[in-house]
Amino acid sequence: MWTFGLLLLFGLSGCANPPTPTQGATRATLTLTLEVEGVPATSLPRAATCEGGGRAPALRWGPLPAGAVELLVVVRARSGALHWTAWGITADQDGLPQGIVAEQAPPLQGINDAGIIGWLAPCRPPSPPDDELWMQVFALNGPLRAPPTTGVDMLLQRADPLIIGQGELRLPVWATP
Repeated sequence: MWTFGLLLLFGLSGCANPPTPTQGATRATLTLTLEVEGVPATSLPRAATCEGGGRAPALRWGPLPAGAVELLVVVRARSGALHWTAWGITADQDGLPQGIVAEQAPPLQGINDAGIIGWLAPCRPPSPPDDELWMQVFALNGPLRAPPTTGVDMLLQRADPLIIGQGELRLPVWATP
């Protein structure tokens, strides 16, 4: 298995960036990586799209700051679609395996923009050919305690005072031909 990692970007300004909680204390920087078996991760793996079965991608993160208890993952597209929220991930986990399904817990998973719980695989169309996924991970110093019906804005609001570390990975949805 090959792991492709990117140093996470923070403090980016502009309207095109995904919403990020802002009220918490000083936050550690986490590294977020996308795992793809045998293929460099230059875009979202085909297996995570409608064309390849729509399985949630494998993610890895670290190092976690001292005091981390739980993690929250949020995946949105630059085009605006909410693809995934997952939380209740204990700090002793260094990632999530490929193919997490809604019935599998932990983690808890929220309602995506299709109105269902779990991973929303990008499809062509309506996903633009140059779309990009913004994958965010937040390290929390306490449990989030939110049911799967909690929307992403409410999750981020509840998480904000608990965030002690965060990271982001931006990745094209579709491979360049």
